[in-house]
Amino acid sequence: MALDATGHKMLRELSSAAWINSYFDRGMERVPTLKSDLAAIIKKYGKGHLHGSCACLAGEVNHNLNLMIQAEKQGNAAQVKVYHKNIVTFIKWCISVFGKDYFSLEVAPGRSEEQFAVNSRMNSLSKVFNLPIVIGCDTHYLKKEDRYVHKAFLNSKGGEREVDSFYEYCYLQSEQEIIKNLEGTGLDYEELCANSMKILNKCQYYSLYHKQQVPQVDVPSYPKEEKSHHFYDVNKYPTLDYLMHSDNPQERYWINYCQNELNKKGLNNGTYLARLEEEADINKVIGDKLETCMFAYPIFLQHYINLFWECGSTVGAGRGSACSGLNHWLLGVTQLDPVVNDLPYWRYSNRERIELGDIDIDLAPSKRELVFEKIREERGQLGCVQVCTYGTVTSKAAVKIACRGYRSDKYPNGIELDEAEYLSSLIPSERGFVWPLSDCFFGNEEKKRKPNKTFVQEVNKFPRLQEILLNICGLVTQRAIHASGVNFYGEDPYQTACFMKAKNGAIITQYSLANAEYCGDVKLDFLVTEVQDVITQCLNLLQENGKIESGLTLRQMYDKYLHPTVLPLHDEKLWKAAVSGKVLKFFQFDTQVGGQTIKLLKPHTPLEMANCNSIMRLMASEQGDETPTERYKRMKDDMSQWYAEMDRWDLSKEEQKSLEKYYLPTYAAPAQQEDMMIILMEVCGFSLSESNFARKVCAKKKMDKIPELRKMVLQGAPNENLGKYIWETAIKPQMGYSFSRIHSLAYSYIGLQTVYLATYFPVVYWNTACLRVDAGLDEDAASNYGKIAKAIGNMINNGVTVKPVNINKSGYLFEPDEEDNAILYGMKSLNGVGGEVVSRIITNRPYDSFQDFLDKNNENKTTVLALIKGGAFDSFDSRKNIMKQYIEIVSNPKKRITMQNFKSLIDYKLIPKELKFQKQVFNFDKTMKKQCKYTSEEFNLSKSDIHYKFYNKYFDSDNLYIKNNSICLNKKTWKKEYDKVMLAAKDYIQENKEILLQKLNRKLFLEQWNTYAAGTYSTWEMDALGYYYHKHELSNVDKSIYNIVSYNSLPTIPPTDYVFKRGDKEIKIPKTCRIMGTVVGKNNTKGQVDILTTDSGVVTVKFALDYFAKYNRRVSENINGENKIMEQGWFQKGTLIVVNGYRNGDMFRAKKYKRTNSHQLYKITKVNQDGTVEMTNNRYGENVDN
Repeated sequence: MALDATGHKMLRELSSAAWINSYFDRGMERVPTLKSDLAAIIKKYGKGHLHGSCACLAGEVNHNLNLMIQAEKQGNAAQVKVYHKNIVTFIKWCISVFGKDYFSLEVAPGRSEEQFAVNSRMNSLSKVFNLPIVIGCDTHYLKKEDRYVHKAFLNSKGGEREVDSFYEYCYLQSEQEIIKNLEGTGLDYEELCANSMKILNKCQYYSLYHKQQVPQVDVPSYPKEEKSHHFYDVNKYPTLDYLMHSDNPQERYWINYCQNELNKKGLNNGTYLARLEEEADINKVIGDKLETCMFAYPIFLQHYINLFWECGSTVGAGRGSACSGLNHWLLGVTQLDPVVNDLPYWRYSNRERIELGDIDIDLAPSKRELVFEKIREERGQLGCVQVCTYGTVTSKAAVKIACRGYRSDKYPNGIELDEAEYLSSLIPSERGFVWPLSDCFFGNEEKKRKPNKTFVQEVNKFPRLQEILLNICGLVTQRAIHASGVNFYGEDPYQTACFMKAKNGAIITQYSLANAEYCGDVKLDFLVTEVQDVITQCLNLLQENGKIESGLTLRQMYDKYLHPTVLPLHDEKLWKAAVSGKVLKFFQFDTQVGGQTIKLLKPHTPLEMANCNSIMRLMASEQGDETPTERYKRMKDDMSQWYAEMDRWDLSKEEQKSLEKYYLPTYAAPAQQEDMMIILMEVCGFSLSESNFARKVCAKKKMDKIPELRKMVLQGAPNENLGKYIWETAIKPQMGYSFSRIHSLAYSYIGLQTVYLATYFPVVYWNTACLRVDAGLDEDAASNYGKIAKAIGNMINNGVTVKPVNINKSGYLFEPDEEDNAILYGMKSLNGVGGEVVSRIITNRPYDSFQDFLDKNNENKTTVLALIKGGAFDSFDSRKNIMKQYIEIVSNPKKRITMQNFKSLIDYKLIPKELKFQKQVFNFDKTMKKQCKYTSEEFNLSKSDIHYKFYNKYFDSDNLYIKNNSICLNKKTWKKEYDKVMLAAKDYIQENKEILLQKLNRKLFLEQWNTYAAGTYSTWEMDALGYYYHKHELSNVDKSIYNIVSYNSLPTIPPTDYVFKRGDKEIKIPKTCRIMGTVVGKNNTKGQVDILTTDSGVVTVKFALDYFAKYNRRVSENINGENKIMEQGWFQKGTLIVVNGYRNGDMFRAKKYKRTNSHQLYKITKVNQDGTVEMTNNRYGENVDN
């Protein structure tokens, strides 16, 4: 126990050391506090800051005391002496380490044999060592009735844990229970409590609160300006002058660096100096009030942004409101000139908001870990630590945990995983959020949810499972890593923090973000955006292929070709490409809505593009009203409509003139947060804090605050009518979700960078970069084959050609083939081919034949088959011939035929009927040798009645004899009889050896072929590559027979088939149809399946969760005590399916209604050459379709 602030710091350091030294043993994570660490900490900080006790039953004193009591009962004096010595030694050690006044003995209330025995002996120990005794409940669960759930929870964890009886009294007991459970031990409850109070009285009040301090890096020391010298006009730029004379090297660096950059850029003028003065003044005011150096914040980021570039990651132009900082731009933290772009600094920081700044940085996801590694090399292991998050048990996780931990007579080892996954798949979700279990069981009137009957029925098949589920759901059980938050620490990280390990072994904070900030830590956000990986990949590909200047670093390439200041913003080619809809991964506009918006509004400046980025996120105020996007387009086409609108609102010409400044730049559709805030401040008289209040009300759609805000607008406007107009046209449309102009402008530049790379260089390089990132590949990452398949399918759907593997050209990753304007498949994406294999293949190049490849590489069957199926050797011969050549090798053909091959000849039915008896004798001999073993010279036929009867029927029974009550047969005697019978078989083989050899090898070949090479080229490609280079397996199916339609031909809003009434309600039933394709991916949580269709690319199919669960689960049977898989789930990659339903937006919803003459789902089991297929709706074991 910590008695003061120093004691708490000691505990933080001890706990961190335990976590850093943690390890796994017998399935459990061990986090040990070593006695040596404890002694070292107390020696370091001194005694009197911590109070220790001998802990629970597992503690060293109590454990040895129990062992000593057992030894006494057994009369083992030697062992008693050992345990007694252990107890004495440990207590003396504790007294010497803590100090006698800071150590107590401890008991816990309980009636278990071990606890009662320890409690009964504690008074004796107390008297011997003159130590007080305190009491504490060893609480592992809160209430007595939680024991059943606690047991299940422990069972779910596995590993070697204490048995349930150990925890019988491990809950928070009432005073009456404690007194009762101490009866008969000789302990005085009142005295125990008084001893505890003495410890409490030693405790000092302390707080963990510290003011946040901006982290710093060393900077070059600029000389302090002499008092008598003033580089800046003191009257115009007092803060800049102060900084030149500051004692703080961070402040001097800030002003000198910024001034030097102004000089370099030719911007050393009154406009820029006034803006720099404004920002410096705000930083100084906030820094003084927070007692930290605000100037150090962008300097700190400048240092690490330089490191990001060195690690091979591009850095985004900016994010959030940080681009409004001139000093951020000058320091290289952001990339937009806020003066030129009219970006107000008050949106980022102002005198009315006394808080630390918040600059988010975008970097490439694939480089994030390398960045952290480099920072730790510089600052030490704890110099840069990711922030932790704590996760609770979700509904789906609760099901799996509960099923693992469930125990009953019928399920002594828990509920099967297949069943658990089925149950969890029945839990509904809405808008990506899974229902809580309480809603599943009891419904939720407020959210209009009814109990999930299927789920409840299935759960109730297992008595008391519901109780376990409801109690486990919501428990805090997981530690994880914050998506972007990173804390930096100086020489003594324990001053404010303590640390632990995440599941992946990374060191993270123990405190959550809010608690860490309360203790004084400052979080920085190093976010990852996929587009930075794509841009980085594309730049590297262009340089590797000689399309851009060689010898440039990544940052130099970026600055020369992609920096916002060098983009060809006045080139019509750039803007035509932007609205063409042909640029893959057009940042912020690669969704259907984004693509439609930019085509409709046709921006020609970055600001117009930023307006598009914001306005497409806004909704109509009322259903059926004109959307903000439609209003923007209408007004942009004819601005006279805006003036006509204001006339209808009876706005005077003066009022109309006053609004032009705010409405014209956005074509009378103010879409950005700053647009609204400036109108409120300059027209309605809002203060900065009031306009910020308005922004928050609109952004978070705080319904209870909207009337108050409307009243403020109407009262603040020059007149109520103008206030109403502003409310309807500038405020109301932003309710729900709008962007900051600063943020959307920076992101628009990133979008233009993607357009530039895809337009001003051969597009295959951009497409290859997109595919690399979509497939989730880098050279060190494990391949996600489902993700790869979907990525390639989408690429092909966009008209991009992806060629199969080429053994002499393909690399690890997808590579551009500029000559054919195609992407060459990467070998590491092949199913079952690892990075080391690819490395060997590349090292051993070139290859002039398939045999040359085999001679140079000793790869396994899985690898070679994947290469053949993926077309790697197509340049040498036809794929079929290459496959034949390899199957002939791996089928292990026989060179000659002898009696050693008799079993194979039997297995492949190559023995004639005339030798039927020889086959029987051969099998009899084999099985007798296994089942009738007796001595080295004899068989015991008594062991097998079948063997005895067979011998007795066909052979001389006089050869059998009784030995030790067993019927025996001499092995030599049997050998003579066997050879005599098998002579006919031997003669047959000798006479027909050539034809038999040919037939056997043919059988061996076909067996291997049917196992590994069955199907068409298309089948092979789906197996190895996850896509079809040749025809789709279903391309020849006669779609008219099965009413199959093209997904792309379907309307995004399904037409109505018929309408029926339920009460006063009319319910429209959409018209359904069928689509078909090959499964390439799935999402178990959402009940979605991705299928590669014959004519519409990859389509996402959404099933109801219970229906999805039925067909996704594998079917197993227990055969002879062994669980055997009888049928895999239908949503495995490569399964051919037909789905009935309707298109809804960008998704196909599987559905069947009463009048629908079709099931939702069929599995195609065979594709016939005449265009027909064989298919079924039944899982293994179900009745056949009618």
